[in-house]
Amino acid sequence: TKIKMTCLNHQKISIICVGQKSAQKWLGDACDDYLQRFSPNELQVKIFLAKPANRSNEKSNDANKQRWLKTESEKICEIIQNIKNTNKNNDTFIILLDERGKNFTTKKFSEKLQELFDLHKEIIFVIGGTDGLADELKQNANLLFRLSDFTLPHGLARLFLIEQIYRIYTLIKGHPYHRE
Repeated sequence: TKIKMTCLNHQKISIICVGQKSAQKWLGDACDDYLQRFSPNELQVKIFLAKPANRSNEKSNDANKQRWLKTESEKICEIIQNIKNTNKNNDTFIILLDERGKNFTTKKFSEKLQELFDLHKEIIFVIGGTDGLADELKQNANLLFRLSDFTLPHGLARLFLIEQIYRIYTLIKGHPYHRE
């Protein structure tokens, strides 16, 4: 089946990650390599880091976990609001990565993103922290998306997501990067 091609015209994708810049240079370099491949006139992809809650010297019990999730959710919401304010654009679609989210093949994910690009100027992906994402964030998201059936370290999840976005970008442009 032929994939309907969307015209990319200054679309934006923001990826919000709970975490810090990777200590592994190779991982940061790999993410940067993919990010530099996008034409900013067609698709701008930016990474925003939300500082994780301070977990030092505290036991991982339900009360602490809920407090940490609330702290991280507040930071994520603040970044989302800043993105909307900066772009003077409330026309965003928010996708949270979650192990219980909808699973897509690359082709189906490409079709979904193209559909979203036709309807929204900006798509925001959110990758949670060590304890995941707060239920309130999940309830307010437009889509819960499962990146993989595997449990991935956060840095690799970030790289994997960026690579899949790049793969879809090349599919939309008719570039031979993706092979079936």
